[in-house]
Amino acid sequence: MLYKIIYNYNKIIISLFILPLLGIILITLFIKIIKKKIVFFITLLLNIFLFLISLLLFLIIKYKKNINFKIYYFIKFLNLKINFGYSINNLSILMIILVTFISLIVTIYSYQYIKKDKNFNKYFIYLLFFIFSMLSLVISNNILEFFFFWELLGLSSYLLINFWNKKKCINAGNKSFLINRIIDTFFIISIFLIYFNLGNLNFDFINYNVNNLKNIYLYKTKFKLLDLICLLLFISILAKSAQFPFHYWLPNTMWGPTPISALIHSATMVTSGIFLIIKLSFLFENSKNILKLIFYISLFTIFFSSLISIFQNDIKKIIAYSTISQLGYMVLSLSISCYNISIFHLIIHSFFKSLLFLCSGSIIENSNDIRDIRKLGNFKNFFTFENFFFLLGILNLNSFPLFSGFYSKNLIIKSIEILNIKIYKIFIYISSFMTLLYSFRMYFLIFLYNIFKKKKKFKKINFIFFISLFLLSIPNLFIGNLLYNKIIFKNYFKKYIFIKNKNNIIKKILLKYKEINKIIKISFEEIYIIILGIFLIYYLYVKKYNLLILLKKKFYYILKILKNEFYFNKILNIINKKFKNISNILYIYIEKIIKINFINNIYYKIFKISFFLNFIQNYNLYNYIIIIILNLIFFFLLLL
Repeated sequence: MLYKIIYNYNKIIISLFILPLLGIILITLFIKIIKKKIVFFITLLLNIFLFLISLLLFLIIKYKKNINFKIYYFIKFLNLKINFGYSINNLSILMIILVTFISLIVTIYSYQYIKKDKNFNKYFIYLLFFIFSMLSLVISNNILEFFFFWELLGLSSYLLINFWNKKKCINAGNKSFLINRIIDTFFIISIFLIYFNLGNLNFDFINYNVNNLKNIYLYKTKFKLLDLICLLLFISILAKSAQFPFHYWLPNTMWGPTPISALIHSATMVTSGIFLIIKLSFLFENSKNILKLIFYISLFTIFFSSLISIFQNDIKKIIAYSTISQLGYMVLSLSISCYNISIFHLIIHSFFKSLLFLCSGSIIENSNDIRDIRKLGNFKNFFTFENFFFLLGILNLNSFPLFSGFYSKNLIIKSIEILNIKIYKIFIYISSFMTLLYSFRMYFLIFLYNIFKKKKKFKKINFIFFISLFLLSIPNLFIGNLLYNKIIFKNYFKKYIFIKNKNNIIKKILLKYKEINKIIKISFEEIYIIILGIFLIYYLYVKKYNLLILLKKKFYYILKILKNEFYFNKILNIINKKFKNISNILYIYIEKIIKINFINNIYYKIFKISFFLNFIQNYNLYNYIIIIILNLIFFFLLLL
């Protein structure tokens, strides 16, 4: 039976496209008459099937190793042939399992979260559209198809962020959509450059012919075409994966529904940029200068976002900036050719970040929509399931030993140590310390602040929230230990990720520590950071709270800048208003010129021609005979 399934895999793979689309069509057709519970049941059933299909595909890949199939040509013109197909291997199958699992948890959670909303059915249509876009992106076999689903992913995320149709949601959705669409023009240019120089956009073809791009230089310069392609791709990835200076759209997405924040910030939209660099490792490995640029930008992003997080008070905004920081760690790993470490951290981050977001959603709902961590401490929430799950997420975020987050982040720190440049190491340790400060500050203010004082009551335990968080907590405890050796040291992605021998950091780590068990041991610096960070939070918020107030007064202006996120949003709003005013002036001026000089002239000419034709077309046989004779004379003159 298993043998037959393995060799009839095409239908199984195509069902990854078909099932979400089927759900969208079914719910859309009966959107006004179908009950909420039936909509939820359809979406849940489809997500369960998708998750089971992903596990089945994992077994198939064990036997088939790599599946690459063309379904049909969606562009076929002269020499231009671009197919719609899929490619599934060890790399994409892990992403499929991750996306389907997180989507399943979010679907379960969403029922309770959104059940009172009048647009309940519409929400699940958008959710299925988002899942369809992400799964299709992951299994794309060429870069144009990848870009098509990259854009659909942006559209579906816009619809979900904008779901509540409130002013803040609309602004956040517009900002997310516009920034990504503008920056995606760089992606389009890079696709054109690849096609015009290679004549094919298939990922495997680009891989085999990358040397042809290496030898092409831009006109009368020493700058390689390959460097330009990588730069353009990286700029588009900066926006999608929320890296400095295009990070500012991501914290605003918190105004959308919390389950969607969990989905966007964990395993889907923001990680698609990371996934693209890993898929195009054969390009980036041959672009040394761009890898250096990626390194410095990601290092600054980690530091910058961690610093801002310390001074925020909105629970979801803190977690959002934490996402930017963790994405920085992934991009940093990519810049030093540690692609397998990056995908490993991506997987682990997806679990603990979705746990933190869903937990925050439960806390906000149970405290009557309060999001300010300074006010959340007024509730009796110490003996709640949210306390346990939130702490689990924070321990993973800070890479505490024995938790999944420790395995991936510890490897990133070890990789930076191998570079043997002290300033990089200092930056990483300071950023880790700041992560500890903002995360434990958040935990302390929500659950431990004024613990013995009389407080307001939390709402009753919600069973659906509990089940969702419990299912997410399992991988947070065990997935790091299970995947660590397989992904990092057993070359699980060997055939699908290209790394130059001189850039192979993993080999250098193994040479330094000799045994795998020694690599995962916590260092003295990490222990020191953990103890110092927890002590500092306790000292400032319990022992010497007056000192904290004094420090706030003394550094008021610096704190104001940090609280306002370096005024990025305000500056952009001012620029946006000025551009809007300029565009309105240009629109009015250009419209007048076109209307007076062009459209009016055309109108009068058409009027004159129609008047003349009207004179001819008067149903007079004599006029018709004259026209026929004149046409015959003209025809014979042409023949002569």
